[in-house]
Amino acid sequence: MRFIDRWANSEKVKIHYLESADYNTSVTPLVYVPGALNFAEQSTDLLGKLLSRKCITMSLRGRGNSDAPKVGYSFDDHVKDLHAIISDCKVKNYCLMAYSMGVPYAIKFASEQTDIKGLIICDYPAKYPYIPETWSDRILNSGYLNEDRRHVVTGIQKESRQIDLYSELSLIKVPV
Repeated sequence: MRFIDRWANSEKVKIHYLESADYNTSVTPLVYVPGALNFAEQSTDLLGKLLSRKCITMSLRGRGNSDAPKVGYSFDDHVKDLHAIISDCKVKNYCLMAYSMGVPYAIKFASEQTDIKGLIICDYPAKYPYIPETWSDRILNSGYLNEDRRHVVTGIQKESRQIDLYSELSLIKVPV
């Protein structure tokens, strides 16, 4: 499957996403939200198995080819990024799939939408956690990130707060 690079604007932050180039318009599109530090390019092999389906995958702010602002890594900022992608690509009647820390963003987003057909949540509960400093220390010490993106991990940690999203599930009017 071939993907096209695209960017959406989320309140002056450029959010990168990939959109499949060749697809059957009669098949339900799939929008994929990756986990905590994952980015769009990491999901192309998985999405490539859905050959005829329009697939969209994103890099949340600070990940992949998206802008990495010095601040703006709250739960709400990430949900706004998802809104920006959907608005930019103009996809309708799609299924939303999220993995790991992408799940809380997808639940909140789906609870506010009327044009999705389904929600697939993988490997995470309906809550957004307060992220302890030990998490950011572990990530920063792992060598996983480029030097110019270290502030992203610190921002995610410092701007995190516990949010229970179980009540949001009842607002989602599609199969979950």
